[in-house]
Amino acid sequence: MRKLAQILAVASLTAATTLVFNGAAEAATVSPASVSNTCTETVKIRSSASTSAAIKGYCYTYSKVTSTCYNVGTTVFGNPYWDKVHVVTPKQCMDCLPITTDGWVSEYYLSNKNAVHC
Repeated sequence: MRKLAQILAVASLTAATTLVFNGAAEAATVSPASVSNTCTETVKIRSSASTSAAIKGYCYTYSKVTSTCYNVGTTVFGNPYWDKVHVVTPKQCMDCLPITTDGWVSEYYLSNKNAVHC
């Protein structure tokens, strides 16, 4: 039910927005906002919404992530939703660069389950 409400909210934002420029009407779309999130335990970041997908990196317990949207994938402990995430792992030394990883994490392991459908 939560996902349906989110889909309807985004649909109402994107469905009928019209702008007028120099007398011509043009349709406009509104991109859904990303959601701040936290990994509830150390978990693998996958290349797609599946537990068999390639591992791209790790989201460590309490790491801050950005969820841009969700999709349905392999069910993890009763939860079929996976969020597309952007994770920045803090640098581990003074001369090291932070590590950024984009991929998919099961919503079961995320604190905020309010991303919009991809």
